[in-house]
Amino acid sequence: MADSMMDVINRFGAFHDYRLGCLEMDQSGTLLTIEDHDGAKSVSDAKRVGAFRFQKIESFKLSLDLVMGAWIFEVEEDHPGELYFSLDNGSIEIKAGEVSWCEE
Repeated sequence: MADSMMDVINRFGAFHDYRLGCLEMDQSGTLLTIEDHDGAKSVSDAKRVGAFRFQKIESFKLSLDLVMGAWIFEVEEDHPGELYFSLDNGSIEIKAGEVSWCEE
């Protein structure tokens, strides 16, 4: 059985000090990758730890300063299917009918 989103968030310490990798969106959903840059000497040395996949998106709010990379302060799940990414340069709020975590 797959972990609940709260299990995933807790296992990774709310993703504090991890970094957003890429954000891919199309008609079928959204994929948001998470990277670990701890100990990486360059961006190419970063380890991709996994990705959130959102399908049946009900709402999507994005606020980013695109000058720099997005470091994560915290990921929260207030209600099932509603994730909030608090970033050092903005935020992402997604509400979806289906949310899954795919670990690398």
